[in-house]
Amino acid sequence: MLTSLNKGGSVLLPTDSSARVLELAYLLDQHWSQNQLNYPLIMLSNTSYHTVHFAKIMLEWMGEELTRKFSQSRENPYEFKYVRLCHKIEDLDNYPGPKIVMASHHSLETGFARELFLRWMTNDPQNTLILTDRSAPGTLARRLYDDWEQQTNKTATTTTVVNNNRTKVLVKPAIAYENTIDLRVYKRVPLEGAELQEYEAAQRAKAEKEAAQAAMLARSKIIMEEDESDVSDMDEGDEDVEGLLTRQFDLYVRDTGKSGGFFKHAHSYRMFPYLEKRKKMDDYGEAIQIEHYMKASELERMEQEKKNLGQGANFGKEDDMQIDLQEPILPGRDETPTKYISSDETFLVRCQLRYVDLEGLSDGRSMKTILPQIAPRKLIIVHGSESSTKDLESACQGIEYFTKEIFTPSVGEVLNVSAATNIYRVKLTDSMVSSLRFSKLDDYELARVVGRIHFPEDLTTPSLDVSMPDEPTQYEPPVFVGDVRLSEFRKILQAEGIQAEFKGEGILVCNEQVAVRKTGTGQLLVEGMLSSDYYRIRSLLYAQHAIL
Repeated sequence: MLTSLNKGGSVLLPTDSSARVLELAYLLDQHWSQNQLNYPLIMLSNTSYHTVHFAKIMLEWMGEELTRKFSQSRENPYEFKYVRLCHKIEDLDNYPGPKIVMASHHSLETGFARELFLRWMTNDPQNTLILTDRSAPGTLARRLYDDWEQQTNKTATTTTVVNNNRTKVLVKPAIAYENTIDLRVYKRVPLEGAELQEYEAAQRAKAEKEAAQAAMLARSKIIMEEDESDVSDMDEGDEDVEGLLTRQFDLYVRDTGKSGGFFKHAHSYRMFPYLEKRKKMDDYGEAIQIEHYMKASELERMEQEKKNLGQGANFGKEDDMQIDLQEPILPGRDETPTKYISSDETFLVRCQLRYVDLEGLSDGRSMKTILPQIAPRKLIIVHGSESSTKDLESACQGIEYFTKEIFTPSVGEVLNVSAATNIYRVKLTDSMVSSLRFSKLDDYELARVVGRIHFPEDLTTPSLDVSMPDEPTQYEPPVFVGDVRLSEFRKILQAEGIQAEFKGEGILVCNEQVAVRKTGTGQLLVEGMLSSDYYRIRSLLYAQHAIL
């Protein structure tokens, strides 16, 4: 990117609009901040304002490292210092010169990324296109990726990076891409002539229909309010008696000689200028107004908190960061009626092209390890090639305790995966409740229930009671409930003074004598010589579970 920017070119990074774009923007903003770069860094999408806004106020859903950094520094990671938000392509005119734009969509088939591709990659060979996703087969991004992959495989300038003499990462360079591509171009043009008149007539008819519906609803509401005039939810004070004596009121008396006809009309006649003070009621009874029981100082404090909530909520100390909880107000959209026209054109694409893997996908080996731990009741495999789909299906079929309901639908095939679940309600007897032995796991208390169902004649709900002493009971092996991560267990061991390090692939070696590893089915194995360390480590591992 810096090479292209220093030569006067701009950089386009096609990405999604609300997921990976957050990681990409955070990564680039940190790099810009560390190196004090001045080139414009822009996020361009129709939802850029709202995406960043919701990322700011939903940090609890972010990764552990991000939340820990926020807790320590009290700096919101998505309070960008260098990333500028745009939601119209015309906003780029405010940033002349070389720039970096993260635009949607990563397939280059539509959106701002498609429009910028046609603008930048067909004019200046110094502009750079960095693909962050291989995208689906048949898309423009996938075609460019295949061309890049083919050319880099032929070149001899591929660099191999060795990390700690263990992991080899193949880094492929950017290429000077030049090719002629036939594309269908969509343009939005304003409506004119008969099309504009037809559109305006349809809009007028729609507005008249909505106005008629609104008037009908308002009329129905007035009739309902008059019919229920004896019920009031308003909490109003009594009228001033002295004021009543100094004012005049007209009392309406119903004319008994005048017939109302066949149709009845609801009328409310004010018989005396007095409003009865009624209690405000809600769904749970009388509504208590807290303000009536507060001191003046507390009322002032609440008013100040309301003002702070409108301006931004404070977290922590006075000097801590502020988060604006209100959604951003977007500039008004152009309401000019338009339509899309398409044309097939040929473009000479000349740019610097490179692919950087930011898809965040799991490889086949990881999928075969993760799926047994999830233990799904049914598995549907989509979005894969035929060979990879069959490979994953055969691997799952070969797992002994894995579900056998595995589906691999083709494109357009409809599956019915609904299942009826029977839920029964039973009543636990006092003897059953007193016999339960609970084990605490995080915020929950768990217990295993083994008993006998009784159907009392006088009750519709069956009861669950303990088994009789003379009844044969089947031995049930203990069940360990909980999911222990080896990385977290390593911290627990180190806190207990036990040296624990990862060696090999997912094997935690403790004091060079005991090894703890997790199998592909999620089982934890403790291996080593019988010693005090072995039993101590096993006890610590047991303590991380609820044993039932």
